[in-house]
Amino acid sequence: MNPLDLPQYILYQYPEANITHLKLQKLLYYIKVWGIVAGKNLYAGTFHKWKYGPVNVEVYYQYKDYGQDDLTVPETALLPDHERKPLIDFILDVYMPYRAISLSAMTHREPPWQNTPDQAVISDEQIYTYYAQQSFARNFNPFDPEHKPFYVVQSNSWYAFVLDMTAEDVQRHTQTASYQAYKERQQRAKDEIGGMLQRL
Repeated sequence: MNPLDLPQYILYQYPEANITHLKLQKLLYYIKVWGIVAGKNLYAGTFHKWKYGPVNVEVYYQYKDYGQDDLTVPETALLPDHERKPLIDFILDVYMPYRAISLSAMTHREPPWQNTPDQAVISDEQIYTYYAQQSFARNFNPFDPEHKPFYVVQSNSWYAFVLDMTAEDVQRHTQTASYQAYKERQQRAKDEIGGMLQRL
């Protein structure tokens, strides 16, 4: 797949997500990352270490004129092939709720970006060495979100969230019985917050 096809697919699949250039770059990076961990070539583009995190240069020049504005949603887009689509959609669904600045901050905390010289390509070896050790990597090999436990992304806010928890509570929040169970838990939390705001 052309490195510019997947960005179009992302924008097409999430027309209401208000995706900026910065967010698009980080979504593509995490698709690349977890594809490497899963042993699948989900995105062939390379990423350089830039100030605000990993950047694919081709995508940068395609969308740089948007600045901080939301990117235009295309009328149509090429779909990833059948084998790759479930993995790509899974990664996008997990990372899409994060704001662009949060995704950028996450990459800054992670050694592949930290240990790469400015402007240099972040190597696949560095990516695999670090990310394969993260709990989220357990969602792959095999990839079966319906029947195996789901392990959450441990974002920057995650560490603040679990700071005062017991080891047992951290474990309880680290994984759920399945990805569907996780989504249901997230929806309940969103509904509860919405209900509280309506009562204010």
